[in-house]
Amino acid sequence: MAVSFNQEKLYDGVDFLTISDSRFKTNYISVKFVTDISDKTASQNAVSASVISKSSADYPDISQLSKALSALYGASINKSVSKIGDSQVVSVSASCIADKYTFDGEKITEKLCDILIGCILRPDLEGEAF
Repeated sequence: MAVSFNQEKLYDGVDFLTISDSRFKTNYISVKFVTDISDKTASQNAVSASVISKSSADYPDISQLSKALSALYGASINKSVSKIGDSQVVSVSASCIADKYTFDGEKITEKLCDILIGCILRPDLEGEAF
């Protein structure tokens, strides 16, 4: 039951970190945006985290997103905003049961990642705004 860590630099300022531990029955995926804290952007960042975690172009309202998450054994998407030193950290995360506990070995982690990425990269926009 060894814990494994893997960190890979994808781009300048973008790292991908995985931590695997077979003792857990759930998967947790988190995307963190770290920026210098500013009076002008702190509120906007906090609001955008709320909007991102509630819809996407594929699931334009909370009820459609909730239905899709429920179909993945009650998976969830959450957000948080915190301050660490002079930085603001906006996190959007998702969790679900591990694939080995699904019926027929269904790969729900991959489906949940697709939904999470959709919320972040394909937000539900009207024109250029939420």
